[in-house]
Amino acid sequence: MFSLVISQDCETGFLPINEQCYFEEDINILDAFIENSNGSINMILDINNNGIIEPLELCTQEWEDGRIVLFDCYPIIINGN
Repeated sequence: MFSLVISQDCETGFLPINEQCYFEEDINILDAFIENSNGSINMILDINNNGIIEPLELCTQEWEDGRIVLFDCYPIIINGN
């Protein structure tokens, strides 16, 4: 069986995630928010349903050139709750 793995080349200080490059320190900050939440993050944010909130799933985010430019954690309202 042959498997071809294509890796994303990112500049120094950037991490390849889902075929994009993200600034490592931005990802580390998001990860710290998750780690310091003590499990209080609503699992509705678990977009891929793997039971883990990952940095790119946390709140609403916008990225430009691999840097986070918007991070919005306003309350999530679903069906009026």
